[in-house]
Amino acid sequence: MTLAILKILTDIVWYAAFISPAVAAVSAPVRVCFLAVPVLWAFYIILYWKKRDFISDLQSMVLFEARFLLCVSLLELIFIGPATWQALCGRLVLLFLIFGIFLLRAGRIAGTSGEKRSFWGSSGISLLAALCSAAIFTSKTVLHSVLWLLRTVYNRLVIPVLEAIFWILARILSAIISFFSAVFFRCKAGRSPGNSAYGFG
Repeated sequence: MTLAILKILTDIVWYAAFISPAVAAVSAPVRVCFLAVPVLWAFYIILYWKKRDFISDLQSMVLFEARFLLCVSLLELIFIGPATWQALCGRLVLLFLIFGIFLLRAGRIAGTSGEKRSFWGSSGISLLAALCSAAIFTSKTVLHSVLWLLRTVYNRLVIPVLEAIFWILARILSAIISFFSAVFFRCKAGRSPGNSAYGFG
C-alpha cells in the first residue's frame, strides 16, 4: 500500500508540475477537466493495483516522467518566464523529485519480507532530510535567490541565444531573398526587347 500511495502522489505531482501554466490560462470548465484527470488516475491505480503490474517498469516510468518534465519546464521557462514558472511549477517540480526518489527506493524493496518496516526504517532519516530541504528551498529567501538566478540566466543566456538564432535566420532569409531577386531581375533583363537575339526593335 505504501508503494501505491507513493505512485499516486508522484504521478499527480508530475502531472500538476507541467500542466499548471495551462490550468491557470484556461476557463473554469476546461480547468475542471484538467483537474479531473489525476483524480481518475488515482482511482484507476487503486482499483487495478493488484491486477496490473505497476512495479516492473517503475524505474523506466519515473525516468521518463523526469525527462519529460525537464523538457517541458525548459520550454515553459522560455515562454512564460522564470517568475511565473517559479510561482506555478517550482514547488511541484521539487515535490516530484522527492516523491520520485522515494518511489524508486520503495520499488527496490517491494515484495520483500517486512516491506513496510524495511522501507520506513531505511528511509525515515532520508525522508526527514528531504522534507527539511524542501522547507528550506521553498522559503522566501531561497526562492528569491533562485528566482534572481533564473532571471539572470534567462536574460544573459536564453535571450542572447534566441536573438542570435533570429539574427542568423534573418540573415539567411535576407540572402535567399537577395539571390532570388537578382536571378529574377537578370532573367527579366535578358528577356527585354533590346536584348533580343534577332535584333528586332
